[in-house]
Amino acid sequence: MFSLTILETFAAFTGIIAVLLTAKQSLWCWPVALINVVLYAIVFYQAKLFADTALQLFYFCSSIYGWYYWKKNQEKSIHPVQRMSKANWILSLSSIILVFILLGFGLKNYTSASMPLTDSLCVAMSLCAQLLMAKRYLENWLIWIFADIIYVALFIFKELYLTAVLYAIFIAIAIAGYSEWKKTWISQNQLKV
Repeated sequence: MFSLTILETFAAFTGIIAVLLTAKQSLWCWPVALINVVLYAIVFYQAKLFADTALQLFYFCSSIYGWYYWKKNQEKSIHPVQRMSKANWILSLSSIILVFILLGFGLKNYTSASMPLTDSLCVAMSLCAQLLMAKRYLENWLIWIFADIIYVALFIFKELYLTAVLYAIFIAIAIAGYSEWKKTWISQNQLKV
């Protein structure tokens, strides 16, 4: 059995590769993400971050969906980056708040989870951002940036230093991803005019 440090190292490495590939809108981001989530499920379970452990199952399923959705659009030679409407924002923020409250309450009152409220907030934002990313909404990157900032503090507190560094790198990649996807969105809309 691998030690937590070795698993965390492999998880961090595959995480960087997956997010870089996502920022570049490469279809390969999805299979790499599948490997990443399996590794992090083990790391987070051992750290008693149960909401983040469960989140890895969601990431696994949404990565399969994202892979399918992106591949289907790639075969049609379309790669649409979308912008969120005001209604999308209201729905997304309401969903984040609802998941945070329900998950936080459950973890705080019924488990031995470490940092249940912080863990729940990060998971709620991550669920939303992942769904928006799979559908190619530009604003997914903004939610990732905010979530990753909180995650860095959480992982430092939990002494998962390599993962804290990884999430700090994710912030930089998310900023670059936002810029890259915005350029794609602008060029798509210039072609329509």
